[in-house]
Amino acid sequence: MKKSCWFALVFTAVMATGALAQSKVLTGDVRLRPPEMVIDEKTGAVSGPLLEVMNEAAKSIGYTVEWRSMPFPRSLEQFEDRRERHRAASGDDG
Repeated sequence: MKKSCWFALVFTAVMATGALAQSKVLTGDVRLRPPEMVIDEKTGAVSGPLLEVMNEAAKSIGYTVEWRSMPFPRSLEQFEDRRERHRAASGDDG
């Protein structure tokens, strides 16, 4: 599976987790994957068509996205940790 597809999967899962927590700000991880995701080396600003689509999707359901630059393995690790904490808190055995 392409990493940009993984990004969409992780982002969607983060959106679902954020919705459960009643948060209106979602955290999205971005990494340099031109042209889908671009990070300006001077300013650190992120852009790209994938981010635009995700921002619009979040906006359509009343959320905003706070983007942060993070390597994919760390993004996945944090997602899995969050999922396990949620399962433990809800009593779900997985």
